Amino acid sequence: MNSDIAYASATELRALLDRGEVSAVEVAKASFDRISRLDPAIGAVVVAREEGALRDAEAADAVPAAERGPLHGIPVLIKDANETVDMPTSYGSRAMEGYLAGYDAVAVARLRSAGMIVLGKSNSPEFGLRPTTENGVFGPTRNPWDPARTAGGSSGGAAAALALGLVPVAQGSDGGGSCRIPASCCGVVGFKPSRGRIPWAPVAYEYWAGLATNGPLARTVRDAGLLLDAMAGPVVGEPYGVYEATRTAGAGRPVVVGVCTTPPHGNVDPRITEAVQATARALEASGCRVEEFELDLTGLADPFMTVLEGNTAATVEGLVGDAGLHLLEGNTLALALRGKAKSAGDYAAAVSAMRNHSARVMTDSERYDIVLTPTLSQVPPLIEGYPTQQDHLGRWQEYLDWLAFTYPYNCTGQPAVSLPGGLTEDGLPMGIQLVGRMGDDAGVLAVAALVEQARPWQQAYTQRFGSA
Repeated sequence: MNSDIAYASATELRALLDRGEVSAVEVAKASFDRISRLDPAIGAVVVAREEGALRDAEAADAVPAAERGPLHGIPVLIKDANETVDMPTSYGSRAMEGYLAGYDAVAVARLRSAGMIVLGKSNSPEFGLRPTTENGVFGPTRNPWDPARTAGGSSGGAAAALALGLVPVAQGSDGGGSCRIPASCCGVVGFKPSRGRIPWAPVAYEYWAGLATNGPLARTVRDAGLLLDAMAGPVVGEPYGVYEATRTAGAGRPVVVGVCTTPPHGNVDPRITEAVQATARALEASGCRVEEFELDLTGLADPFMTVLEGNTAATVEGLVGDAGLHLLEGNTLALALRGKAKSAGDYAAAVSAMRNHSARVMTDSERYDIVLTPTLSQVPPLIEGYPTQQDHLGRWQEYLDWLAFTYPYNCTGQPAVSLPGGLTEDGLPMGIQLVGRMGDDAGVLAVAALVEQARPWQQAYTQRFGSA
């Protein structure tokens, strides 16, 4: 049974559960079996909540089918950057190792309320501050397609677990691409919703000047949408109100897609450019209107970094304090020190500049329902390519060149999804990104479903990992 359901979607598993062909307990046990056998070589799961999860699964099986929601009985992993009442949250930091928050983040509580079975926590870099997943507490998360390479970050444990068939869906978060980066690296679906769609409460309401949001990762577009629905919705005190898009992609008319492969800085691997072009051709064959255009994404890198540095300084001061600075990784400490050296005026000016440049980007692409870009500019690097302890301004320029198409949309707040774009000749995943108008999360997922139908990727998982 384990091999049969490892790559079943959440939607397929729900049908099996309702028909009584499998139980939630059996599904959870199959996931834990796969975790115990396959994860030690990859490092995706950092806390396994087996006893509690099996109790929850037994209770889920007792609920009548008519009373179950679309994700009832489905296993899920929570990123080790989100607070949980019954598991430690280390934020990938030696300074926070063993920390018990004593509560669930709202997004986590909503997944439990939907009847999902929380299996444990997935790996993340220290405070989610690197686009690769490795830390001094749990070590690196390796890419299942090539263990010498990174799974991406910061939701790298979540994406690697999906590719390896450990769970059908996983919760992640995205402050500069952290759902989309690992999705691209591991060949899965990673969605960054519109700003304000999913709250950070109760630990934070204002977070990274709105750059960061929770988001879903999955192997299918439909599953990503189901997880989004389960987590979405405002809370009292939500600082970023979500307005619905005035036009929804594909609502009674052909979808208009603008294709941009020119990064604001750095260079794009020609194989990734071709993956974008292949996706554009598939969308055109599906009835979309497709045209190439030049979109100016410059001007956002400097304010993005100032916001990142300022918030890192606040996080370190609030959670770690001077006594724990020696436990921090070089990257975190350097970001915090740079943030502390900047003034309140510097921060306010950066936020203002970010908003102004973002408005220009959104205005320049307003005529398109969807903007199609690469997710990342290069294929997943070797793990040692970005050393954990090393942090210089030059290192962050390398990061930003790699993330040239992801972080701008954290600045604008628009919904964006990374989809599998195929494999290179040596078997490395490539991702393509779809970006929609602010508030049109449904439109982005609808066009993503067109891509999935035109260029299906499910068989790649079973061919590579199904017999494991």
